[in-house]
Amino acid sequence: MQSASKTTGEMPCVNVLLTTHNGGAFIEAQLRSLAEQTGVTIRLHWADDASDDDTQARVVQHAAELGLDLVAYSVQGGSATRCFLSLVGAVADSAGFFAFCDQDDVWFRDKLAEAVARLGPPESTTPMLYCARTEYVDAELRHLGFSPLWNREPGLQTALAQNIAAGNTVVMNRAAFFALKQVADLEVPAHDWAAYLAVSAVGGECIFDPIPRLAYRQHGHNVIGSGVGMCNRWRRVWAGFMGGYAHWNSLNRALLARLKDRIPAAQLPTIADFDRACFGRSPWGRVAALQRSGVRRMRPASQLAFYLAAWLGRL
Repeated sequence: MQSASKTTGEMPCVNVLLTTHNGGAFIEAQLRSLAEQTGVTIRLHWADDASDDDTQARVVQHAAELGLDLVAYSVQGGSATRCFLSLVGAVADSAGFFAFCDQDDVWFRDKLAEAVARLGPPESTTPMLYCARTEYVDAELRHLGFSPLWNREPGLQTALAQNIAAGNTVVMNRAAFFALKQVADLEVPAHDWAAYLAVSAVGGECIFDPIPRLAYRQHGHNVIGSGVGMCNRWRRVWAGFMGGYAHWNSLNRALLARLKDRIPAAQLPTIADFDRACFGRSPWGRVAALQRSGVRRMRPASQLAFYLAAWLGRL
């Protein structure tokens, strides 16, 4: 069953993983933007996390009206991360590519076509993950700004420090999706960070597209939000000092342990030095280990705070 009448069997298939929770106000626009994607076919895998508005009825209604191939799942919820990862675990082996989808965005028409073009052949055995910038908009889709333009290459040394792969932009090939599936039952800081870290750890490739590919609504009920502005950025840094870094690193360490048999030998020194940065006995030793590891956050001020956290034993 195809996603829309305009598609053909020759087009690459993207398995879109959508989770919803009380998103009835915005879901039609998101589904319409899926149906209008060019150059791909779509299979929509959907799980609802205990919505008590009309979200579920709207998803079924609009998917049928738009000709979307919809497969519904009942999964463990309680948070966006747990719902997404439960859906990852529930989706069976399937050909093509895999993309996360939030309930309240609007995708630009070429979003998926651009992603699959950059990811290459879907049958590649090298895990590949694509992510991109976003345009921030308000609830009425009025322009607010853009997400950061990252200047460092994505990879393990960045993935250990922070997530740059916004989940609503992530598209993976099959090899990357099944690396994520291997850790989908674990508690992690965020599903998109888990995907980025898992792919980076097993020697995969992560691609950051500097061109915005979707409109990301900011409406007061976002799970994460944009983080635009100095106050928001420093609020996140402060949260790290107040236990966030240590908690996130503990969860990510369990993810790496699950994947240890797949991590290339060349990656192991980075992981070992970062462990020393977290658990070394002396402040100078922890800072030196962090320097050796090459693990870095994207912004200089944030990296300085990361070194300070290592010095204080808060990683």
